[in-house]
Amino acid sequence: MMLRVQIDTTGPEAESRPVSSVAEESNEPIAVLRRFAFGEPSLADIELMRKGVMGYINCEGEVPLERCLGLPHTPNGRRIEQRNRRLMELAQLIEGDKPWAGCGVIEDMWSAFVSRGVWRTWQAFDQPPAGATAIEVALFYATRNNNEVVLNQRQIFRICRHIFKPKSQRVFDIVQESAGAVSGFTKEKEDGYF
Repeated sequence: MMLRVQIDTTGPEAESRPVSSVAEESNEPIAVLRRFAFGEPSLADIELMRKGVMGYINCEGEVPLERCLGLPHTPNGRRIEQRNRRLMELAQLIEGDKPWAGCGVIEDMWSAFVSRGVWRTWQAFDQPPAGATAIEVALFYATRNNNEVVLNQRQIFRICRHIFKPKSQRVFDIVQESAGAVSGFTKEKEDGYF
């Protein structure tokens, strides 16, 4: 039995689609779910979802589907995932290819943002003001999702170290992933899976 899913992305949620390239490149379960929601799953995404659903079926529903898919299943887990996503977005905005140094820059920026930056005036807001820069937006949501506590350099490093690659390596990785996805899709299409 073949199940075909068509997702309508013309509704109001399509307009609020995040434009983060971290979400596009990441293999984190929440990024995979976002790509499914917007009708852009890769073959790796389909395989990850298949394994998660098969795990759920095999345990006969005793383990929540969120856990089988590797998704955060508690409010605290979702909050931490949002914080980490914003830190990874921030890491992409930082120039440099040295992870440890880049994470130190993020820690310094975040500390300044919370202690003597605009956080003092923005902390009552649900979202940053319209004129905020991309860095300020990422810092705003990272701070909001971390209970106004700044992580230290080592903690930020654990979250963001994979973001800091030489720019030439990032381009090479993207080209390699694109080539693999295209050739894999063509092969399966020829075999009659789609």
